[in-house]
Amino acid sequence: MIDKILDLSYDYNFKTCITAMNIVWTLVSKYPNSIYPKREKTEDIIIEKICDLKMAVRQIAAKIIKKLYDSSSKSLTKKILAKLQSCSIVGK
Repeated sequence: MIDKILDLSYDYNFKTCITAMNIVWTLVSKYPNSIYPKREKTEDIIIEKICDLKMAVRQIAAKIIKKLYDSSSKSLTKKILAKLQSCSIVGK
């Protein structure tokens, strides 16, 4: 199930993307055990979204990353910093 939701976060329709990311946010917040088997894939996809052109997508991605970071080992920091260094969005 989570794979299909993560795939929808790449949809070209903005509303579909935002809705999928909000579902991921809910799962990470309220049901962290449901995300655990796909945690690495979830982290990778959401970290990519931190450099999206749309501010709403970046904001939701930041909330999800913070929640994942708070509940995981700190090895996620290297991935986040590497992605932010390569990010070309104005106003990081």
